[in-house]
Amino acid sequence: MALSIEDCEKMNAAAEKYGVKLLCGHTKSFNAPIRKMREIVKSGELGKLCMINTWNYNDFMVRPYPDHELAVSRGVVLNQGPHQVDIVRQIGGGMVRSVRGMAGRWDASRPGEGAHVCYLEFEDGVPATIVYSGYGFFDTSELHWWLGEGGQPRHPDTNVHARRSYNNICGPDKGRILEGAKEQLRYGGGKSGGDEITHGWEMSGYRSGGERERPGQPFFGPMIVTCERGEMRQSQNGILIYGDEKREIPLGKALAGRQAEITELYEAVIHDRPVFHDGRWGEATLEVCLAILESAKERREIFLSHQAPVVD
Repeated sequence: MALSIEDCEKMNAAAEKYGVKLLCGHTKSFNAPIRKMREIVKSGELGKLCMINTWNYNDFMVRPYPDHELAVSRGVVLNQGPHQVDIVRQIGGGMVRSVRGMAGRWDASRPGEGAHVCYLEFEDGVPATIVYSGYGFFDTSELHWWLGEGGQPRHPDTNVHARRSYNNICGPDKGRILEGAKEQLRYGGGKSGGDEITHGWEMSGYRSGGERERPGQPFFGPMIVTCERGEMRQSQNGILIYGDEKREIPLGKALAGRQAEITELYEAVIHDRPVFHDGRWGEATLEVCLAILESAKERREIFLSHQAPVVD
């Protein structure tokens, strides 16, 4: 939503003063499997929520993002971290009490933090852990049927191709080449025209924006949600429930993340319905991400004061 709580407060104050519908996107918590898991938790079908654990290893830090973008977003923490935080906050009810985190800069060729590990505690005592590494070695898609963030197939050599493309860039033109590759690979952008470097990112499956064929449900890394009477995680086509017996809840062709967001915004504007991910929700997610950085710097638990509950 922004890079500081102060800017979020200004945006929210302006929206509230003038009656503007403010929706924060895009977020992976709009994906159908995440919404379904929240529904199951809220229903009490599996008893009280006990803990949430999620992790994601991918190639984010070796994608064609210019250094200045990674520096501003603190690498993965303010760029990819909000997706994980939104997912966990939605399932857990939104109200995070405190954060203890560490973030690492482990590649001298790239600015910004490329990985983080975080422990969250909700107001009701439910713990959650989030782990992210974007350095392009292990790929957690291996753990969920090689399905990517949008539910599209992800090639097993995605990270290999992305790292090779990045490592082929050197010298004073590095920034210009990265910027050019990013523009070429945008949705609707031009083809590489045989450019060997850009071709490597094409092979890795990197192309921002747009809707692609989705043979399965979207995954932002594996996640296990533990309740008193069972556990659940995503399947290729829905949710797997592990209770006294194992069963699957199919979700079919549910709305994808961006489609769900636009639908919610339409309903909010045309039919005056509440915005699910409004400005206060976005501010609360940013607060958690900033707390990861503060906790890593000061090596202590950070208590929060701008949290917002889930609007079910």
